Amino acid sequence: MTSAFVQSMSRAPFSVFSVAWPGPNACGQALSTYSNGTLKAVIQTWRYGASSGIHGLALGKGDNILYSADLNGDSVWAHSLKKEASLVQEIGRWNVVRKGTHPRHLVAHPNGKLLHVLMESGNEVVEVEIDDAGVPVKELSHWSTIPGSPSCYTYRYTVHTKTNDSHRCNTSKLLVR
Repeated sequence: MTSAFVQSMSRAPFSVFSVAWPGPNACGQALSTYSNGTLKAVIQTWRYGASSGIHGLALGKGDNILYSADLNGDSVWAHSLKKEASLVQEIGRWNVVRKGTHPRHLVAHPNGKLLHVLMESGNEVVEVEIDDAGVPVKELSHWSTIPGSPSCYTYRYTVHTKTNDSHRCNTSKLLVR
Protein backbone atom coordinates (compact mmCIF):
# COMPACT_ATOMS: atom_id res chain seq x y z
CA MET A 1 0.00 0.00 0.00
CA THR A 2 1.02 3.57 -0.58
CA SER A 3 -0.20 6.91 0.68
CA ALA A 4 -2.39 8.72 -1.84
CA PHE A 5 -3.00 11.93 0.02
CA VAL A 6 -1.66 14.01 2.88
CA GLN A 7 -3.39 16.85 4.70
CA SER A 8 -2.10 19.13 7.45
CA MET A 9 -3.94 21.24 9.98
CA SER A 10 -3.80 25.00 9.45
CA ARG A 11 -3.63 25.66 13.20
CA ALA A 12 -1.49 24.44 16.08
CA PRO A 13 -0.51 21.68 16.69
CA PHE A 14 -0.26 21.42 12.84
CA SER A 15 -0.75 17.65 12.84
CA VAL A 16 -0.43 15.85 9.51
CA PHE A 17 -2.81 13.13 8.30
CA SER A 18 -2.19 10.48 5.68
CA VAL A 19 -4.09 7.44 4.40
CA ALA A 20 -3.25 4.18 2.66
CA TRP A 21 -4.16 3.57 -0.96
CA PRO A 22 -5.32 1.27 -2.38
CA GLY A 23 -7.28 -1.07 -0.10
CA PRO A 24 -8.16 -3.53 1.08
CA ASN A 25 -7.94 -2.71 4.75
CA ALA A 26 -7.18 0.96 4.27
CA CYS A 27 -5.85 2.77 7.30
CA GLY A 28 -4.99 6.31 8.31
CA GLN A 29 -2.37 7.87 10.49
CA ALA A 30 -1.89 11.12 12.37
CA LEU A 31 1.61 12.52 12.73
CA SER A 32 2.80 15.15 15.17
CA THR A 33 5.17 17.92 14.14
CA TYR A 34 7.97 19.88 15.75
CA SER A 35 7.55 23.63 16.13
CA ASN A 36 9.52 24.17 12.90
CA GLY A 37 6.98 22.02 10.98
CA THR A 38 9.05 18.88 10.46
CA LEU A 39 7.42 15.54 11.21
CA LYS A 40 7.95 14.16 14.69
CA ALA A 41 6.10 10.88 15.28
CA VAL A 42 3.04 8.79 14.42
CA ILE A 43 0.59 9.58 17.21
CA GLN A 44 -2.38 7.49 16.09
CA THR A 45 -3.55 5.04 13.45
CA TRP A 46 -7.08 3.97 12.55
CA ARG A 47 -8.82 1.62 10.11
CA TYR A 48 -11.46 2.13 7.46
CA GLY A 49 -13.69 -0.60 5.97
CA ALA A 50 -12.31 -3.87 4.61
CA SER A 51 -13.02 -2.82 1.01
CA SER A 52 -12.01 0.84 1.44
CA GLY A 53 -9.50 2.67 -0.70
CA ILE A 54 -9.10 6.22 0.58
CA HIS A 55 -7.93 8.66 -2.06
CA GLY A 56 -8.67 12.16 -0.77
CA LEU A 57 -8.67 14.01 2.54
CA ALA A 58 -10.12 17.35 3.59
CA LEU A 59 -10.41 19.21 6.87
CA GLY A 60 -13.58 21.01 7.89
CA LYS A 61 -15.21 22.88 10.77
CA GLY A 62 -12.08 24.76 11.86
CA ASP A 63 -9.83 21.73 11.32
CA ASN A 64 -11.94 19.73 13.80
CA ILE A 65 -13.33 17.21 11.29
CA LEU A 66 -11.32 15.03 8.89
CA TYR A 67 -13.20 13.89 5.77
CA SER A 68 -11.97 10.92 3.72
CA ALA A 69 -13.03 10.14 0.14
CA ASP A 70 -13.39 6.36 -0.10
CA LEU A 71 -13.02 5.66 -3.82
CA ASN A 72 -13.36 1.87 -3.48
CA GLY A 73 -16.08 1.95 -0.83
CA ASP A 74 -18.26 4.58 -2.58
CA SER A 75 -18.51 6.62 0.59
CA VAL A 76 -17.20 9.57 2.59
CA TRP A 77 -15.96 9.05 6.14
CA ALA A 78 -16.02 11.71 8.88
CA HIS A 79 -13.64 11.65 11.86
CA SER A 80 -13.60 14.15 14.69
CA LEU A 81 -10.26 15.63 15.73
CA LYS A 82 -9.76 16.69 19.31
CA LYS A 83 -8.13 20.06 19.79
CA GLU A 84 -4.71 18.55 20.40
CA ALA A 85 -5.28 16.25 17.33
CA SER A 86 -4.01 13.28 19.25
CA LEU A 87 -7.38 11.57 19.05
CA VAL A 88 -9.04 10.79 15.73
CA GLN A 89 -12.48 9.25 16.20
CA GLU A 90 -14.95 8.05 13.55
CA ILE A 91 -18.26 9.91 13.79
CA GLY A 92 -19.99 8.83 10.59
CA ARG A 93 -19.96 7.55 7.04
CA TRP A 94 -22.07 8.69 4.09
CA ASN A 95 -22.71 6.29 1.22
CA VAL A 96 -23.04 7.79 -2.24
CA VAL A 97 -26.47 7.88 -3.87
CA ARG A 98 -25.36 6.59 -7.29
CA LYS A 99 -23.19 3.50 -6.70
CA GLY A 100 -20.04 3.28 -8.77
CA THR A 101 -19.41 7.04 -8.95
CA HIS A 102 -16.34 6.72 -6.68
CA PRO A 103 -15.50 9.75 -4.46
CA ARG A 104 -11.93 10.79 -5.23
CA HIS A 105 -11.33 14.27 -3.83
CA LEU A 106 -13.33 16.55 -1.58
CA VAL A 107 -13.32 19.96 0.04
CA ALA A 108 -15.37 21.28 2.97
CA HIS A 109 -17.05 24.65 2.61
CA PRO A 110 -15.92 27.15 5.27
CA ASN A 111 -19.53 27.51 6.54
CA GLY A 112 -19.28 23.94 7.92
CA LYS A 113 -22.58 22.91 6.33
CA LEU A 114 -21.48 21.64 2.91
CA LEU A 115 -19.00 19.21 1.46
CA HIS A 116 -18.12 19.20 -2.26
CA VAL A 117 -17.07 15.77 -3.50
CA LEU A 118 -15.47 15.05 -6.87
CA MET A 119 -16.70 11.70 -8.23
CA GLU A 120 -14.13 10.00 -10.45
CA SER A 121 -16.35 7.61 -12.41
CA GLY A 122 -19.45 9.76 -12.18
CA ASN A 123 -17.62 12.74 -13.71
CA GLU A 124 -19.45 15.07 -11.37
CA VAL A 125 -19.14 17.24 -8.29
CA VAL A 126 -21.66 16.34 -5.61
CA GLU A 127 -22.81 18.83 -2.99
CA VAL A 128 -23.43 17.06 0.33
CA GLU A 129 -25.15 18.46 3.41
CA ILE A 130 -23.22 18.21 6.68
CA ASP A 131 -25.10 17.96 9.98
CA ASP A 132 -24.25 19.91 13.15
CA ALA A 133 -21.87 17.16 14.30
CA GLY A 134 -19.90 17.43 11.03
CA VAL A 135 -21.22 14.22 9.45
CA PRO A 136 -22.18 14.17 5.75
CA VAL A 137 -25.87 13.17 5.65
CA LYS A 138 -27.41 13.67 2.20
CA GLU A 139 -26.76 14.71 -1.36
CA LEU A 140 -28.24 18.09 -2.21
CA SER A 141 -27.24 18.34 -5.88
CA HIS A 142 -24.69 17.20 -8.43
CA TRP A 143 -23.00 18.93 -11.34
CA SER A 144 -21.42 17.35 -14.41
CA THR A 145 -17.73 18.05 -14.93
CA ILE A 146 -17.90 17.15 -18.63
CA PRO A 147 -18.79 19.95 -21.04
CA GLY A 148 -21.25 19.30 -23.86
CA SER A 149 -20.95 15.99 -25.70
CA PRO A 150 -17.32 14.89 -25.62
CA SER A 151 -16.13 11.86 -27.54
CA CYS A 152 -12.89 10.60 -25.99
CA TYR A 153 -10.90 13.32 -24.26
CA THR A 154 -9.10 13.70 -20.98
CA TYR A 155 -10.26 16.53 -18.75
CA ARG A 156 -8.72 17.98 -15.62
CA TYR A 157 -11.20 19.27 -13.07
CA THR A 158 -10.38 21.26 -9.96
CA VAL A 159 -12.50 21.88 -6.87
CA HIS A 160 -11.67 25.11 -5.01
CA THR A 161 -12.86 26.62 -1.77
CA LYS A 162 -11.46 30.00 -0.86
CA THR A 163 -11.75 32.01 2.33
CA ASN A 164 -10.02 35.22 3.38
CA ASP A 165 -7.19 33.37 5.08
CA SER A 166 -6.87 30.11 3.18
CA HIS A 167 -7.26 28.47 -0.19
CA ARG A 168 -7.86 24.74 -0.59
CA CYS A 169 -7.75 23.02 -3.95
CA ASN A 170 -8.16 19.44 -5.16
CA THR A 171 -7.52 18.35 -8.74
CA SER A 172 -8.52 15.16 -10.50
CA LYS A 173 -7.93 13.89 -14.01
CA LEU A 174 -11.08 12.51 -15.63
CA LEU A 175 -11.09 10.18 -18.63
CA VAL A 176 -14.22 10.36 -20.76
CA ARG A 177 -15.05 7.32 -22.88
